[in-house]
Amino acid sequence: MKLWPAPNTRIGKHAGVMLTRRELLSVLVGGGLAAKISRRAAAQILSAKDAETDLKLALTGHKDAADCIDVPEMVGRVTDHSAVVNVVTAADFDGQVRARVAWASELEDLHAHPSLSAPVAANEPSARLELPLTGLQPNRRYYYQVQYETSDNPDVWTDGPRVAEFSTRRSAGQAFSFCTIADPHWGARLSILEGSPRHWTGRQCLRHIEDACDLDFCIDLGDSPYPTRMERPEDGLDYYASWRRLMGGVTGKMPVFLVLGNHDQEAGFYQRGTDKPPTSGPGNRLSADQYHQKWATEARLRYMPNPRGDTYPEGGEGAPEVDTAAEWGAGSDPWNDGTRSHLQNFYAWTWGDALFVVLDPFRYTLTEAVVRPTSPRQWTLGPTQMRWLEQVLAHSQARWKFVVAHHQVGGLVAPDGEAYGRGGASVAKQPGTEQATIHALMREHGAQFFVYGHDHAFAHTVMDDIHYLCCGRPTYLNGWWGQQALVDNYGSLLTQGREVATTRSLYNVLGYTRFEVTPDRVRVRWIRTGYSFRRKDVPLSQARRDWLESWVGRAYSVDSDSSVSVQMIPTDVDGVYVPEGARLPSLFAKPPGKNLYVQPDPVRPERFKSTRVPAPGLPERLAVVDTVPELVYEYTWEYPSGKPATGP
Repeated sequence: MKLWPAPNTRIGKHAGVMLTRRELLSVLVGGGLAAKISRRAAAQILSAKDAETDLKLALTGHKDAADCIDVPEMVGRVTDHSAVVNVVTAADFDGQVRARVAWASELEDLHAHPSLSAPVAANEPSARLELPLTGLQPNRRYYYQVQYETSDNPDVWTDGPRVAEFSTRRSAGQAFSFCTIADPHWGARLSILEGSPRHWTGRQCLRHIEDACDLDFCIDLGDSPYPTRMERPEDGLDYYASWRRLMGGVTGKMPVFLVLGNHDQEAGFYQRGTDKPPTSGPGNRLSADQYHQKWATEARLRYMPNPRGDTYPEGGEGAPEVDTAAEWGAGSDPWNDGTRSHLQNFYAWTWGDALFVVLDPFRYTLTEAVVRPTSPRQWTLGPTQMRWLEQVLAHSQARWKFVVAHHQVGGLVAPDGEAYGRGGASVAKQPGTEQATIHALMREHGAQFFVYGHDHAFAHTVMDDIHYLCCGRPTYLNGWWGQQALVDNYGSLLTQGREVATTRSLYNVLGYTRFEVTPDRVRVRWIRTGYSFRRKDVPLSQARRDWLESWVGRAYSVDSDSSVSVQMIPTDVDGVYVPEGARLPSLFAKPPGKNLYVQPDPVRPERFKSTRVPAPGLPERLAVVDTVPELVYEYTWEYPSGKPATGP
């Protein structure tokens, strides 16, 4: 049995940290426990020698449940009347399995009177099974559980390891909320490595998204699977399988729409290559001997149920007469087969009173093999995608329109000569770039928001009443925000960008973005879910970084290895955190300027038992107690004027 722990599960010795009482409850409920478990049983789970096995028994009641899979099932392509559940067999699966999905709109009906899909069979490892849910109703919450029958135990259907849930598409006039997560770089070793600081802070963010039960969906803005070091086709599958495990708690509550990022290896300049092992390409450099586009695309299509061109009326890649191989130089591979390919890389849908249009500026940027653009004018959507974008914006009657991409189809030119897609509203109208065309289309057809990632900070910039929202990241901060090109574009972090006319606000704080949409209003909130450990390659003397980290927590003396006495408002205290190289008083001085985010003032003494975040070589008697989540920035627009109802 390969049972994955929930994203923030820390069970006994297996994960190195004890599971907290609140987190245990979250794991049991989120995992789909049908019956109540006593405190004694919970204690047994915590103290078991093999905690994973015992938790499996508690959740499923079967030793052999779902032996054939090693990633959580995932819902996708959710409409008002249908959805699909994606199941992928385990990488070491040997045998035959049939899967079906049971669903109901009431939890108590899931086992008593569920609807059932027709079984789908597989007999090979890492095989994709797509289980359809049909006859659904709009504006309704549904619960589902996948059931399995294996060749080792024929005619016996076993419940999968969890009950998951999702909401169907909202009708016009219905309010809803969604969130974005951007640039976690999970596939980078330091982010995916269990117990690393980046892994810790990233999982903190995922847990808070999972706990936000009012969210209808999450948009992952890319650079998330991050399959950068692939030496064989199977490596791409491993990256996406890891992404599914990390995101399991979120995908158990809502669908996730994946937006392709520059590090997700599907750009046109990865298209030409071979299946030879890599001979070069460390870090961000590319290798001429790696056919990364092929491997990454195959892995994504297997693990990620993004909308197809025929999922929603708004269409996308793969819809009839929308995409042809000849128009973008696709080659002869099967996923490049025009109307039959269904690459699921650009698509659009309407939810409530909002249109969402997801763009892919990478696959159709066909520069020389393994050479990224050196001019902002080289980035392109390709003629088909650009024509489709114009049609979708022109035909939509939605009150609110969001255009979504990992980065602009243009952007700044970096000091090393690469046009790396960075920048906010101030570069949105660069002459000769496709971003200028997109900006003009948005203005013509009343699109209010361009939502993106890539720049690893939260930034709200404005041009021609179009709001460019860069959605930060959850894992770690970057030291390159002092580069002159970024300062010229966004402004300085020390002033939150206030010296740049197009910038309303700029925060380099770890977290995610929430949106609340009604027919009359859109509200954006930047939620801090963590702070950043210092990276060893960032000098301790870097004043800008000291200032940033000065407003992520307060310092207190540690009075034992596992607890700390503090005086503060414990909004959601998870433990004792010790930043690398922490220094008083400069590290924890109050930030300069007006209207800046600060921690709550101390009000009463509290004591919290907790483990240490793994951060080697840190001061032993200095700690930070972090209170998360916390609202850093909030802005509200009113319809039909589009003018802000509230804001700074």
